[in-house]
Amino acid sequence: MGTLRDGVMKRGNTWSFVIRVTDERTGVSKPKWAGGFATEAAAKEARDSARVAARQGVYVDRSRITVTQYLGDWLDAHAMEIKPATLSTYRYLVTH
Repeated sequence: MGTLRDGVMKRGNTWSFVIRVTDERTGVSKPKWAGGFATEAAAKEARDSARVAARQGVYVDRSRITVTQYLGDWLDAHAMEIKPATLSTYRYLVTH
């Protein structure tokens, strides 16, 4: 096992990062790990993006959401920017 430095460490052949994320319901801060990055630089870049998302309250724990859920949320957030017929087709493709 590697040494944790600035929230990044090598685990086997890949790199992982850890950040603290506050649960909006409870206010409790917990560590969240993400791994599988090919390089230390890739892990640091992902860590930095995750930190920003966590501060903005939009962090998505990638192990807890399905692609269907993510795409549904994305479509909801962007529905006003997509033509109605296109939106309908996208929703159909996501759910079937």
